[in-house]
Amino acid sequence: MCIRDSYPGVHHRRTVVIVEQGVVLVTDSLTSQTPHDYDQTWHVFPGAGLDLDGLDATVDNVLGAPLVLVRQAGPDGLSLQHAHGGIEPMQGWVSGAYGKKEPSHTLEYRRHGNDASFATLFAIGRRARSTTPAYLEDARDLATGDRIVRIFADGVQKTVRIANEGTSSATVAVAATN
Repeated sequence: MCIRDSYPGVHHRRTVVIVEQGVVLVTDSLTSQTPHDYDQTWHVFPGAGLDLDGLDATVDNVLGAPLVLVRQAGPDGLSLQHAHGGIEPMQGWVSGAYGKKEPSHTLEYRRHGNDASFATLFAIGRRARSTTPAYLEDARDLATGDRIVRIFADGVQKTVRIANEGTSSATVAVAATN
């Protein structure tokens, strides 16, 4: 869990949950008194392939086999920009050593508003290759303010409840979804 105020007037809370082997959830909550474009950026390792299907991204190894599926909850109001070795703007690069850069695929998910939230599922390995589509729902418990994310991915049916998201007192509970 982390809490950051990286930009003046923007409060950012992040939680990372390893749901089970091959299933990782990252939640981000951002708040501000004024509207912003909020970008969530993911860099892919150099040499990887990338297949885009709407907002979904599948990262492939050099042989074209799927390694990671990236899926977002709540597609309404969400956009995706993709870059690979871009110059204007400078996006789609990674650096493994000072003064050296390599082109890599970069995914930039964007929301606009005073507040924004992202719930990102990473299905890894065999779960990325599954023919069963991964699905996730992101909601708030109105009584407690807890964040609740339901995940369905290749035999995984879990509910993740995050209380005090992104704080030092945060708690995460992962339970089977009925």
